[in-house]
Amino acid sequence: MKIILLDDHIMFREGLQNVLQAMDSDLQVFQAGSIEQTDDLLKEHQDVAMLLIDLEMPVHDGFYALDYFSQRYLTLPCVILSSSTKRSDAKRALDSGAMGYICKSTQSTSLYNAIKLILEGEIYVPYEIMLAERRVNRVDDLAFTQRQKQVIKLMMLGEATKVIANELELAEATVKMHLSAIFTKLKVHNRSAAISKINSLRIQLD
Repeated sequence: MKIILLDDHIMFREGLQNVLQAMDSDLQVFQAGSIEQTDDLLKEHQDVAMLLIDLEMPVHDGFYALDYFSQRYLTLPCVILSSSTKRSDAKRALDSGAMGYICKSTQSTSLYNAIKLILEGEIYVPYEIMLAERRVNRVDDLAFTQRQKQVIKLMMLGEATKVIANELELAEATVKMHLSAIFTKLKVHNRSAAISKINSLRIQLD
């Protein structure tokens, strides 16, 4: 399994690479210090399973990189790796299509488990940020992106993931990522619960 780590600090990259590969000998971690280097690695290794993106980088930050790679590699899980524990940063990352938000302060075992969880198709958010999310329970915080609204409308009609993908001209994996982000925002675990909550909160999708 191959992972690319995009971070401008070489010592952090090397340290994380050593930690991850020590925990899983089958794991290959490639280092990149810029978007251009990451692009080259993705072209060379088309079977990369995940891209870890540092949030605080010069020139182009992690949000820019997230948007850049999400648009060009639709089925590649992108994960923000940051020293920030701000709920707003995690929320923005997930809203932008990230499959997870991992804090750099996370212990190595927990970080590895978070990576495995994301590779299984789940969304990962640190426990402390989840607690902050639970304290905020306003409909205003359930603002969906335009693409998520399109997915929700088709989901409300009972359309299957494959049908939604064809209708919106997206990869099925991308639709699944949007559905996971939608479920996370609504704090539900499946479609029926999501539909029920959307109806009960009368969320506007126009």
